Amino acid sequence: MSFLRWLPLIREWRRRIFFWHGRSGGSREFIPDRHDDHALVLTVTKPSHVPRWQQLRFLHRLLSPKERKIFFLCAIVFLISASIGLVSVLRPRFVLVPTVGGSMTEALVGTPKFINPLYAPQNDVDRDLVALIYSGLFRTDDQLIPQPDLAERYRWIEDRRALEMTLRKDARFHDGEPVTSDDVVFTYQAAQNPAWRSPLLRLYRGITVTRIDDYTVQFRSDKSNPSLLYDLTLGILPAHLWEDVAETNAPLADLNIRPVGSGPYRVSSFTRDSKGAILTYTLKRVSNHYGVKPFLQERAFRFYPDRKQAIAAMRGNQVDALAFVSWSEVDEVKNERIHAFSISLPQETVAFFNTNAEILKDERVRQALGLAIDKQELSNIDYPAKAFVL
Repeated sequence: MSFLRWLPLIREWRRRIFFWHGRSGGSREFIPDRHDDHALVLTVTKPSHVPRWQQLRFLHRLLSPKERKIFFLCAIVFLISASIGLVSVLRPRFVLVPTVGGSMTEALVGTPKFINPLYAPQNDVDRDLVALIYSGLFRTDDQLIPQPDLAERYRWIEDRRALEMTLRKDARFHDGEPVTSDDVVFTYQAAQNPAWRSPLLRLYRGITVTRIDDYTVQFRSDKSNPSLLYDLTLGILPAHLWEDVAETNAPLADLNIRPVGSGPYRVSSFTRDSKGAILTYTLKRVSNHYGVKPFLQERAFRFYPDRKQAIAAMRGNQVDALAFVSWSEVDEVKNERIHAFSISLPQETVAFFNTNAEILKDERVRQALGLAIDKQELSNIDYPAKAFVL
């Protein structure tokens, strides 16, 4: 019994001493343990055909001067060929995308008065700034088709006389407060309130806005309104900031000059002269904006009383861009540094006939006037240009 106890130990000693022997009879392949001696034997008997880094370090000692020159020349040719091949393969698959950053100063003709969606239609400058600072339930795309913006989803009910929509839960105002249905109800009720003296009062007459829950609102019209989605592009005001402002004092509120919206840009700073006229506005990109984020980090606007001074500022390198320059004035602006681009603006030319006039009651007269209009000439109207510094 004691011999049997020592038998496994004897076998282990035998295996370590005669490690090149197989474990069993026959010609089966035997893989011994990888201890230091065994590794040394394998290194001598079976050297590696692929040189290791430790061996490549001595390459300059093994090669003659002529061989070293040939070797390094071949290596350089190989690297150049590999680089050209790699570029030729990857280049068609590269896509250039803009990066976030930079700033642009644009000249605008006019002065901002009310940077407020309820008053912006009265002033082109206000309308431009409102489009960047505020966002509405819907926005129009390049084809002037309304697309959801603050609205996440919507559905028509009651034979298209009512519209129910759910707001996005990730939309926030620039002060960090979320955009809720209370803000939507407040904005549209303010537009319908005569005390606010908004030029949009007639547009939203006959529309009832109802709060369903924190993120659901319903719009109801007296009759079917196919253009309701276009009307809901109005920028949303933050109710928590405006609710303390008296209705009759809304046009005088400081929030009209220091607006807080939920758009892609927020007001960073502005300057005024001694008479109170606003000279510049600086907008910063909102990094946590819920929608498509702009790439331009900063947008500054300088305001001029007329186009002549704006063009002079453009030529004097005070601004980087000037919009709506007529093509007759482009030559005054263009140089080796400033380039002009045509802007295609969707527009319609419509002729309305006052049928109360005696002469226009005759249908043949109206048809004759319609045929006398050169429609081709109308389609060739010169679109304005926009000058940029490049």
